[in-house]
Amino acid sequence: MSTEIWTPSIATLTRTDELISWSFDITFFLEYDGTAGSGVPGSTENATVTMRREYPVIVTALEDNSTLTVEDNKIYGFYSDAFLNKEVQHQTRTQDYINTIRFNEIVVPNLKEMIYYHADPAITKTFYYRADAWDNDPLSPTYEDIIATKTYNIIVTNNWTPGQQALIYYVGLSRTNNTAIANKQLPLQWHIKWENSSSSEVVFENNSGTSSVKWDNNL
Repeated sequence: MSTEIWTPSIATLTRTDELISWSFDITFFLEYDGTAGSGVPGSTENATVTMRREYPVIVTALEDNSTLTVEDNKIYGFYSDAFLNKEVQHQTRTQDYINTIRFNEIVVPNLKEMIYYHADPAITKTFYYRADAWDNDPLSPTYEDIIATKTYNIIVTNNWTPGQQALIYYVGLSRTNNTAIANKQLPLQWHIKWENSSSSEVVFENNSGTSSVKWDNNL
């Protein structure tokens, strides 16, 4: 009789926010009883011993993410764009109103104003990975067969920070004549009200209060 030993043993590898890096190695052993000499001089009896053999593991991501790497038995990287926005609306310089679900779909030279952003209302999203252990012993009757499978998962928590930062960035671009500057801060004449508790919206408005952008989420 054999016992399967997966490491990690728990199916949930981690709970994490987006943009947080992590790394996991997944291993598999079969543990079984074998026999060996008793070690007693002159004895012909065999003793039962516990033996362990490691098998190679191949991990497959059941849903891809561009900032993750899955390589043999390793998973590493971080999650980005794990949550799809409900709506990102902006106005172009030709007075058209365009709806997208990703900020990077906005054509920056044509951007006039950010109008509305509705974040994904999901609190968490679970991503799954399948780990397959296979027999690499050419003398084994199960050579190259998958002998065990385990499903792992990673739970990503939605704290809306990437969307908040993207909204700040694109509002900033619309206020600087579309000049993309890395880590650009909003001009001082703009102020930000960020609430994610009872009011469930973030409002951008200028000093005169004549223009605003609302951000809804589900909190």
